[in-house]
Amino acid sequence: MGRVLGIDFGQKRIGLARSDASQIISLPFKTIQAAKSLELTVDLIIKELEDVESIVVGLPLLFSGKDSKTTEIVRKFAAILETKSTLPITLWDERLTTSQVERVLKEDKMSRKKRSKHLDVLSATLILQSYLDRSNNAC
Repeated sequence: MGRVLGIDFGQKRIGLARSDASQIISLPFKTIQAAKSLELTVDLIIKELEDVESIVVGLPLLFSGKDSKTTEIVRKFAAILETKSTLPITLWDERLTTSQVERVLKEDKMSRKKRSKHLDVLSATLILQSYLDRSNNAC
């Protein structure tokens, strides 16, 4: 069984998380800087796909469940990634993920500067763990 890659897409930074080989636990992986275009950003992510069999991309829906401009960009990013990687892509509702992570980091008295360094990768980790939990309970 291969790993699952979780992505918290941002137009400046992208958080990446990877599952363990048994796809039970999500682990922080890295944060990468977004490139100038979606295609170039996808190329950066493709370099990180060793042992990955599927990808989960956080989908930033509005509270109402509708798409925003950012949601449309993420959908386009995911479509390009699916074409270039040929791996299956799952879009996963990420509403409140960043808020949850930021709240935990604030509770740990982490400075704003340090929070910004960890926010994206931890958001990706939470998105992926949520997906893994649901997938493992569905079996």
